[in-house]
Amino acid sequence: MTSANRKYKDSVFCKLFSDKERFLELYGAIEDKVFPKDTKIEETTLENVLFMERRNDLPFLIDNKLVVMLEHQSTINYNMPLRFFLYAAYIYEKLIDSSCIYRSRLMKLPSPQFIVMYNGKEVYNKEEVLKLSDAFIDDKHKMLELEVRVININEEMNPEILSKSKSLEGYSKLVGETEKLRRQGESLDDAIKKALKYCVDNDFLRDFITENYREVGSMLKTEFNLDDAKIIWRMEGVEEGIEKGIEKGIEKGIESHENEMIKNMSEDGLSDEIIAKYMRIPVNKVKKVKDSFQTA
Repeated sequence: MTSANRKYKDSVFCKLFSDKERFLELYGAIEDKVFPKDTKIEETTLENVLFMERRNDLPFLIDNKLVVMLEHQSTINYNMPLRFFLYAAYIYEKLIDSSCIYRSRLMKLPSPQFIVMYNGKEVYNKEEVLKLSDAFIDDKHKMLELEVRVININEEMNPEILSKSKSLEGYSKLVGETEKLRRQGESLDDAIKKALKYCVDNDFLRDFITENYREVGSMLKTEFNLDDAKIIWRMEGVEEGIEKGIEKGIEKGIESHENEMIKNMSEDGLSDEIIAKYMRIPVNKVKKVKDSFQTA
């Protein structure tokens, strides 16, 4: 398994578990099943439409299932079932011959499974299920459903799963140790350096960190900074505008979603600087896209 989408930066989670052996270990821990090393895995390539700032999703076909696993920080997003619904529609469209849907014979599809690994700061249960039907206005007519399994991977929340995946345990320890050091007053840079050293010294992801030390440190810094920014945006009411922009952009389709995101965020009153910071693109690109819409 390799990272399919290079337009977006990988998260530490995605880089770590894009490795087939680590992924089988992780998925086996979640499913309480041991997968042989020669288990066939097919990664589905798709532009990231769940989170635009970094690639943190692992969509793949395994064991007759279409599984989309996503790592999530910050506050739990209760719109995740809707995002997964739109995401899955794009994946299934890629997997099937569109002409088959007009034939009378039932077309078999890989069973969907949606999993969110939550390691945010807010207190959350060890496991929850989010449902698409909870978003429907009419409670009496819920004929469409999609469920998302949310697993809290913060330290001590799911020891039975962490104990079955050394890689997941190490990842949880790395994030948890960084956050603990920050709470103790360490700067983010120092907290990351000390957390990385702690993990190497105590054999948590030792080989992975040693081989990717600078990249892992840089990715962690980006993730923690973005997480802090989201908290500030939420406090200032900015996140609501961003959410609207994302949802509108997704509805327009994959091909032009970045330009649509810029347009929709701008229409929701977000400044060029905020849009550029969130999407991790130059401010002049935001201005250029906005100008193209105005002259169209």
